[in-house]
Amino acid sequence: MEKEAKDKLVEKVDNYSKNKKMVKLYSKYTRQELERNTLIREAELRGINQEKIEIAKNLLSMNMSNEDIVMATGLSIEEIEKLKSDD
Repeated sequence: MEKEAKDKLVEKVDNYSKNKKMVKLYSKYTRQELERNTLIREAELRGINQEKIEIAKNLLSMNMSNEDIVMATGLSIEEIEKLKSDD
C-alpha cells in the first residue's frame, strides 16, 4: 500500500515537472515565498539590531568600556563609536 502511494506521488510530480505552466506557476510561488521570507527575516534582524543598539546606549550611559559593550551586544567597535558620536 505504501509503495503504491509513493509511486503515485512520484508519477504526479513527474507529470507536473513536464507541464510548463505548472513549473512556471510553482516557480512564481516559490519566488514570492522566498521574497516574503526574506522580508520577514530582514524585519526580524532590524528589530534585533535595534534592541542591541538600545542596550548599547544604556551601557554607554553607564560608562562601560567599548570592549565590554561589544561583548554584551555583539555590535562592532565602529557601531559603538558611531553611537557615541550620535549623542
